[in-house]
Amino acid sequence: MDETRVQVHREHKREDSSNSDIWVAIGGDPKRRIVRYLYATSRGACLAHIRKKFVEATKIKKKIGAVHEAVSKIAKIYRPEKELREKELPAEAFLAARRDAIGPLLEDFAAWLNKKSTVAPSSQLGKTITYAKGQWNKLSKFLDHEALTPDNNASLSSRYCYRRPFNLAITVSFSIQIGFWVCCSGVSRVV
Repeated sequence: MDETRVQVHREHKREDSSNSDIWVAIGGDPKRRIVRYLYATSRGACLAHIRKKFVEATKIKKKIGAVHEAVSKIAKIYRPEKELREKELPAEAFLAARRDAIGPLLEDFAAWLNKKSTVAPSSQLGKTITYAKGQWNKLSKFLDHEALTPDNNASLSSRYCYRRPFNLAITVSFSIQIGFWVCCSGVSRVV
């Protein structure tokens, strides 16, 4: 998933300066990708964004340590995801195998993040840990949906990641209509 930030006016109980998001989600069978646009008032989570923040922290903290350990833990999450996708298992078998393989890795990473909560929150590592923990509940949802992946790399590199059309969203209903129009006009489709 990837999002484009927009300011939507006249949203119920929100300031006109509040940010909302138009989401593009790409998933499913690699041979028949599903593309979907959604309107939301909050952001989602992406393991690649979490990884990127830790990688950026490695540039500041060159000495091998906690930051590098986090990057290694994230890499361990990606390996079984890739291997399971290559097996082309039926949906239920894929989800069961994914939960068995990746669930414990996510739990281990979550425990590691909680253990590192004593890191100074103003440090680069502290900011990155706070960011990762803030994304956690949304991040782990991919385990329960075959079409979802742990990151949004497919949408970031996709020709379906249209950002420009959403920059002028004026009202909530208009934003929802944009998502609906995009979905019904063929942009949300199996590709």
